Amino acid sequence: MSPEEIITIVNVNLTGMLKACRLIIPYFIQQRGGILINMSGKGGRGETSPFLATYAATKAAVTNLTKSLAQENKAYPLSIHSVVPGMVATDFYKDIKPSSKLATSAKDLPYVLKAFGVPIDVVRRFFVQIAAQEPGKVTGKNYSLLSGWRLIRAIVLLMWYRATRKIKSTM
Repeated sequence: MSPEEIITIVNVNLTGMLKACRLIIPYFIQQRGGILINMSGKGGRGETSPFLATYAATKAAVTNLTKSLAQENKAYPLSIHSVVPGMVATDFYKDIKPSSKLATSAKDLPYVLKAFGVPIDVVRRFFVQIAAQEPGKVTGKNYSLLSGWRLIRAIVLLMWYRATRKIKSTM
């Protein structure tokens, strides 16, 4: 990545979130309650992320930021959480321009999205569930939507795609 790309990713994923938290938390304290949901992502649970190191580092920072802010503000009726939604099939994936190292893997992306993709409606409903919590009752959680049966299904489907040679990479 170029230095400019690194700065852009850090500014969008971390600096922007820091600034937003700095604005909203005092407002929630003044209003005597609130629920803040930070968007984490790949790397947000501490997993390695080859070819996405900068992105993953910012998402790990988001998770740590969320937990730290939750502890700092536990005296108030606030809930501060982060969510790792998994791969969400949005226009983001349509516009990817992969590097030469990832060109083969990019051809497999539709299958990977079919296996590991979390429908945007599922993400929306999950955010609504979190927002409906009683502020301050639970705080500092990092939720992951790609877990349990959804993760097992994804792994089995990916194995099927590999066995039937629909995908060739180890993405």
